Amino acid sequence: MPGQISTSSFDHRWLRLTRLATLGPIALAIAYSFWSSSPALRRGCSEDRSFANWVLWIITPTAIFSLIHLFRKSASARKKGLAWAVVTGAAWGILGLVVLGLMLADKSFRGAVLPFIASAVQIVLAGCAIRAYYSGTREKQDAGILFKRVGLYVVYFVFAASVIIALPDLWATRRNNRADAAVEALRKIKAAEDSYAQKYGKGFGASLAALGPPPAGAGPSESAAALIGSGLARGSVSEYVINFTPGAPVADGRITTYVLTAQPVEPECTFWKRFFTDQSGAIHVNSNGRPASAADPAM
Repeated sequence: MPGQISTSSFDHRWLRLTRLATLGPIALAIAYSFWSSSPALRRGCSEDRSFANWVLWIITPTAIFSLIHLFRKSASARKKGLAWAVVTGAAWGILGLVVLGLMLADKSFRGAVLPFIASAVQIVLAGCAIRAYYSGTREKQDAGILFKRVGLYVVYFVFAASVIIALPDLWATRRNNRADAAVEALRKIKAAEDSYAQKYGKGFGASLAALGPPPAGAGPSESAAALIGSGLARGSVSEYVINFTPGAPVADGRITTYVLTAQPVEPECTFWKRFFTDQSGAIHVNSNGRPASAADPAM
């Protein structure tokens, strides 16, 4: 048929290599999904892992398009598959190198591992596809096949880039909501400590548990004053850990000072806010990835 070549015109070794290379981005996305969801293997901040996972899956559809075409028997279908592979590998390979360069410039060597692997996989894909194409018979209409894929890919790339750009804003909103919940928890504890000191006349409670609910069937007491909920009494709120440190008792045994801090459950999430407060009620915050202190700006 016009516009087609014999399937035997391609060097089948390069065609098989291209198929294997096309599986690379898909296999990487699957492997990273298992790694990032395994408690025994995962490392680092869950939001970083989730973002990377989304990006890997967003860039795989065009590789799947390529693979589907490469397993068809007609030469024109295989040329379409090779065109998809070239465009996909070149675009995401170059972008991966840009991200890799940014990570290395920031001395984030651990964060540079995934962009390095992802870009290498894509560049290998593009290289195998180009070599496979040049192993076969070339025709004038091949340029049209390639440029059509480029046009379709630009549309998909704009969509994919829009999603990738929107993801950090989505997680930033969630982080802010959780930070607001942590601040509200610190204020509740402050109010509970003031109520505790006023009710029992023995200073502040010695622990969060002393402010929490009593055992079933028992009434409020100095050891369980029922002033905060059970979750807060355990020091847990909205993926933050609340740490309570009582001050040393004064001469009559009363506790007159304390320190409260709120840290993210995952300390590797360096972009989360950290909070510090004490009996004064002033809440100090930082976003530098270290525990907050009284030296940080007050809210």
